[in-house]
Amino acid sequence: LHVEGKQIDDRFATQEVFINQLTWVKSPDPAVVAYLIFRDGKLVAKIPQSSTPKFDDQSRPYQVAIYKIFAIDNDGNRSKGVTLSIPKEK
Repeated sequence: LHVEGKQIDDRFATQEVFINQLTWVKSPDPAVVAYLIFRDGKLVAKIPQSSTPKFDDQSRPYQVAIYKIFAIDNDGNRSKGVTLSIPKEK
């Protein structure tokens, strides 16, 4: 599972919103049915394999969030998972 992430600073008029955006390449394995996304150890999303491989998460600016993404099959078996921090720790 190849995952990339970035923090987007979205400004409109006087408001500013920070969005952590995760994108990945879908697994070619036909058994994969969805992707589980955890932020700081808590499940925040389940993205079906049929959906666009992207997750946008509003976040507090300048704070690091640790994500872990797993591919799952019909039986609930998880892949090894990928860990990603946004913004990247220095």
